[in-house]
Amino acid sequence: ALVEEEQAVALVEAGADEVEESAFCCFSGASKGDVCGSCYSNALAVRGTLYHNTTYCTQSNSTCSTCGGTWCTGSVPSKSEALVEEEQAVALVEAGADEVEESAFCCFSGAS
Repeated sequence: ALVEEEQAVALVEAGADEVEESAFCCFSGASKGDVCGSCYSNALAVRGTLYHNTTYCTQSNSTCSTCGGTWCTGSVPSKSEALVEEEQAVALVEAGADEVEESAFCCFSGAS
């Protein structure tokens, strides 16, 4: 996911003015009513980039939908303040990982 985010940032920094170049597949957003506008920066794959070792999900609206995502055009979202806080919380938990059961984990999304 970090590679896809870095590729997305590179597109934005390169001045990708064309909507097609800024197309991305969003797999999770803060708002179900505006998935594209609230897409988490670690839950997207920019058109043509690898997602789970393939570019299938990042080819078009239909392939993105098949993969469970929402096809979006426009600006690729940047890291939100909430995501930064979440990453800091994860780092704190990982720092005290020996206090957490080895078999415990949190799954935010899964295939059905």
